[in-house]
Order: sequence, then C-alpha cells, then structure tokens
Amino acid sequence: MSSSFKLVGFAIRLAQESGFHRESRASDSQEVSSLKRRIWWTLFARERFMAICQGLPCLIDQEYCDIDRPTLQDFPSYRTLQTQIFLQSITLAEIVAHTNKQLIISRRAGNVLPSAAITTKLVAWLTSLPAGLQLSISAAYTGTFDRDVHLLHLPYLNAITLIYLYTSNDQLPQASVAAVLAAGCTTRILKDLLYSERAIMLPEETGWYAATAALALAHVRALDILAAHVTEDIATLQTFLGRSAQTWHGSSVLQAGVNRALAKVPRPHIDTTQDTLTPVPNTLQDLCAGDGVAWPAFFPFATMHTSRLVETILVECQSTFPQLWLSTVPGGFDVFLDGLEMAAQS
Repeated sequence: MSSSFKLVGFAIRLAQESGFHRESRASDSQEVSSLKRRIWWTLFARERFMAICQGLPCLIDQEYCDIDRPTLQDFPSYRTLQTQIFLQSITLAEIVAHTNKQLIISRRAGNVLPSAAITTKLVAWLTSLPAGLQLSISAAYTGTFDRDVHLLHLPYLNAITLIYLYTSNDQLPQASVAAVLAAGCTTRILKDLLYSERAIMLPEETGWYAATAALALAHVRALDILAAHVTEDIATLQTFLGRSAQTWHGSSVLQAGVNRALAKVPRPHIDTTQDTLTPVPNTLQDLCAGDGVAWPAFFPFATMHTSRLVETILVECQSTFPQLWLSTVPGGFDVFLDGLEMAAQS
C-alpha cells in the first residue's frame, strides 16, 4: 500500500470525526460550508482513484454521507475551468469506484466482469464533457493544452485498461485491443506532460497509471508489427516513472516491477507458437479480433496521428473489422477515417 493512500485514509477518518461527511449545520457560514464540501469531495475522489490502482476497497461509504455535492457557488468565480474539472472528476470517481468494486468481486469469484454496463457509464461520462474539458491528443503534437484536462482523463483510461486487462494466477495480464489502445492514449498524455516539463508535483496515482499501461503494452511487445512502437511507448512510461520517483518513492518500486514483468514477455522475432512464460497474440489480427467489444466509442479523441502505436492498430482494425465503424462514432474517428481516405488517394 502506498504511503499517500495511507495518508488519504487517515485524512478521511479525521474528516469523518469532524463531521465533514454530513451537511453543515445551519449555524455554519456559507464560506465554512463550501470549504467542508471542497475538502470532503477532494478526499472522496482521491481515495477512489487510488483504490482501483491497488485493487483495494474504499473507506467512504456514500450511504453514511449526506453532504451535498459541491457546485460552482462553492468555488472562487475566477477558477471556473478548475471548478468544472473538479466537479467532473467527482462524477468519474463514482464510476471508477463502482468499476473497482465489480473488478474485486468478479475476480474473487472467478466470474465474468459485467463490462458492458460499466463502460456504458464511462462513455456517457466522456461524451458529457463540455468542449473545454475534452482531451486533445488527435494531432501528432499538442502545442497548447491544460495540464488538468489531460490529468482528468487518466483515471478514465486507466479504468478501461483494467477492465480489459485479463489476469490469471500464474501468468502476466493479457490485454485486449481496448486495453492496448487505452494504454497507448495514456502514454501519449504522459508524453505530453514530459515534453512540456509539466510532469512535476503530480498525484502519486499517475505512477500507477503508467505502470498499468506498461503491463498492457508488454502483452503485445512480441508482435513484430507493433514491437518498435511498443518499445518506444514503454520507454516513455519508464522515463515518466523515473521522473515521478523523484517525488514518490513508490514509482521506483513500480518501475522495478515493470522491468520484472517485461522479462517474462517474449521479445519480437521469437516464435510465439512455442511455449512462453506468458501467452501473446500470434498476429495483430488476433489482437484486433478482441472479444466482440465495440471499443471505438471509448476513444473518440484517438486518431492516426495520436501515436504510431495507435495508428497501426486503428488502421488494421478498420480494414479487418469495418463493422466496428458502421455506427456513427463522433470526434476523432471521423478524422481518422478522413485520414485513411486521403492516404488512399495520395
């Protein structure tokens, strides 16, 4: 268990003892009531985002809480964007907590995760975001971006990765195409943060997001067509973990764990039909076949310019499984399809 997760748990208990989980008394001023709401819901969101990373249950049970959710009136008027991000993070935290609970229950019982119901909620959250909070990674380079908007989408992508990262008792996790694409988009966000020198003083869970993405990518490192792109993305994630370790010691532990995991995965040019320490897909078509999940809706911000890994997978999936794109998919995939048409005409 990470040190910051323990501190958040300690802060939650202190807040509960002080009654922060209950709506303020009539004698409290508006300023005091607003402050309590901001503190409580900050702890609420942080705990949920950290708990799913470590596969642990949450301390806060909402059935025992009657404090109102914060509104725009609880924040300074000059911080409108940050307020919107915070309010959206609370909604996402509720979905992430439900996802975490279902992951724990299903894996303990050996049952199939009800992923469709969970991802429907995640996609509904994503599509409800106002224009100013939408993720901008559709171009090859993100010149100007808001760091907090980028960070807002990391728990979403991490949840998608975990939902489609299948584990067993004696093997490394096996990733479906949805998990690999989520990991690729996570890498792109962290790469933007690194290149813009904004990868400082980040929450500790960003290290967990990087490690989870690396595990998903490790599963497909043996595919020749993806090998160079996966190696590049894993190197970016390792660099990010190294930078994060300057603030959070836990990131150095995660980095060592990723290295151990990579040692168990066959490298490119190895015959993957032979026995290996962990099973891998034989071809990119095998990976893209997935499990029948209509995953394009998960990534409306992804295009053939997001990264070379994302481009390779999207091109292969669109040509091999066009039925995934028969329904109208908003945002980035329209750009992606336009790009394919332009490439075909050139």
